[in-house]
Amino acid sequence: LLLSEEAVLGFAGNMTYAGKHPSVDRVRETYSTGARRSKDEMKLLETRLVRSADVPKWYVTIAPARPGETILPG
Repeated sequence: LLLSEEAVLGFAGNMTYAGKHPSVDRVRETYSTGARRSKDEMKLLETRLVRSADVPKWYVTIAPARPGETILPG
């Protein structure tokens, strides 16, 4: 059972996807909701998304940025 923060982070950090371990951190700030990207920003972000053929709106794989790459200004 995942009853503690330590257990959850440990479990998540030991998972693999395509043979790679994820980077796992706890976000302590309040997560804002309702944030929207402009159409131009979304065009840039869409280049990193690989969408599922079955449920493309909800199931995506996000390609990580290359070292030193900036996806969106700011």
